[in-house]
Amino acid sequence: MRLKRQLNALRSALKGDWRRGASVATCALLGLALLIGTDSGAWFYHASYDWLVRAKSLLQSPPQLDDILIVSCDEETIKVLGEDPIAINDRARHAKLVRQLFERQADMVVFDIILDQPGQGDTEFAQAITNHSVVLAKSQRRSGGGGQPIITTPIRPVEPIYSAAALHAGWVDCKPDADGAIRRHPRDTESLGWQVAQLRHRAPAEADIQRRINYYGKPGTIPRKSYYQVLETNFPSDLIRNKVVFVGSGPRITHYGSDSDQRPTPYGLMADGVEIQATVARNLMNQGWVSEPSPGVETFVVALWGVLCGLILTSVGVREAAGIPDVPQAPNVRLLRRTLWVSVLSGASVGLAAFLLFHFARLWLPWTIVGLAQIPWAAAWAVWIAVVPPKPRYDVFLSYRRAGGSEFARLVRDKLRDEGIRAFVDVVEAKAGKFDEELLRKIEAAPSFIFIISPGAFDRCRDENDWVRREIGHALKREKNIVPLLMDGCEMPEHQALPEEIADLVRYNGVEYSNKYADAAIKELARMVRI
Repeated sequence: MRLKRQLNALRSALKGDWRRGASVATCALLGLALLIGTDSGAWFYHASYDWLVRAKSLLQSPPQLDDILIVSCDEETIKVLGEDPIAINDRARHAKLVRQLFERQADMVVFDIILDQPGQGDTEFAQAITNHSVVLAKSQRRSGGGGQPIITTPIRPVEPIYSAAALHAGWVDCKPDADGAIRRHPRDTESLGWQVAQLRHRAPAEADIQRRINYYGKPGTIPRKSYYQVLETNFPSDLIRNKVVFVGSGPRITHYGSDSDQRPTPYGLMADGVEIQATVARNLMNQGWVSEPSPGVETFVVALWGVLCGLILTSVGVREAAGIPDVPQAPNVRLLRRTLWVSVLSGASVGLAAFLLFHFARLWLPWTIVGLAQIPWAAAWAVWIAVVPPKPRYDVFLSYRRAGGSEFARLVRDKLRDEGIRAFVDVVEAKAGKFDEELLRKIEAAPSFIFIISPGAFDRCRDENDWVRREIGHALKREKNIVPLLMDGCEMPEHQALPEEIADLVRYNGVEYSNKYADAAIKELARMVRI
């Protein structure tokens, strides 16, 4: 019963102020606009993922990644070897590295290096990778544009290297977001990470679904060793045994400037391409990526949250307003304070729920659109409603004879409010002013008219200036939905007993009120008012 009364009060509040309905609609539309993608929407969208990634790194210690290793061709390697193993086309050094790795019982070797140009040592390198679990990198070159068709040309390893790797090669191209950061898995079975997982028989059942990268920490979290270190004969085998080893470019300076094989990450830091590839591959091998809902589900969730935000925040004051005659006529400071508190708590709750889902269920949702856009927007509407009270709007005008009906009129008004019906009672709501300018206008504005038939209610109706007579007559003239309400022990008078102006009142079906069946009478009265 209490819940029903609250729902009725909410319905009455929404009907009484158009701004409540507008806040619900605009909250949903705001979320959808940000989700579809303006520049500001992209910020909200990406921040919802980036902040969770950073919070996770702050709150948990770096994981022990004992199944993967990066061999980095970094600046130190170039200094020690006197040359860049990636820049030169002599593959003999790569062949030596591969032999060293498999002698130390590496589980797999993955080259995040494009070997598309013939060079010295190709045959030796091909022999080193034959009959071993090796995955090579391939890429795409795009040409055209500027009004010309865009042509995509695949770039793959040269022969005999490609055949020696048993054709295991994967795309290293990761599609960045608009800000350049890498946040998503490639949706392709021929990506480098997918090829690695497939070769280890750990590939997921489906490739073409939305997955987000589950970063294990800031750039540099995945264990790495310099290229030249692994070539040393005394390098510990325990650091390689049973691991997937990724070989790629590391932080270094070339004669062209800083190395270009680095990409922005959600941490706001640059990461080597090989580390991103290793992270994606490990996500797939361990089924540890971050799930992302489909666009349709995202749209539904954001729209639903917009509706809920608008309903919850703009209805915070429904109970409080119920304690004041219909609508407060001054800024409601208590309601304003409560609105602000609910807004802060709602935003914090959304952020906490999003983090728990991200951390424990590895599920991501665009929560900042809700927490930082929709909730503040709904709160702004709620503050407006609290500071600038709405003009009263009523469903029914409650007419009565003051002598014997005043207290009963207040009781009926309160009971109707519990049913979601707003009743105007002139002794409470009418402002100072002429009778014709106030009460008659209220009768015209309200769709229904209730007249309380109390003892002696018609005694003075022969007087043309009697207020009750004028109210009833005006309601009949305006063809309102009239419902007589008979107090306990009262009866409807005969037609001829009333002045001609209000005699038609007896033709309307009334409701008999008794203390014993009060609730049933009010429900029947509410039903007839809604007709």
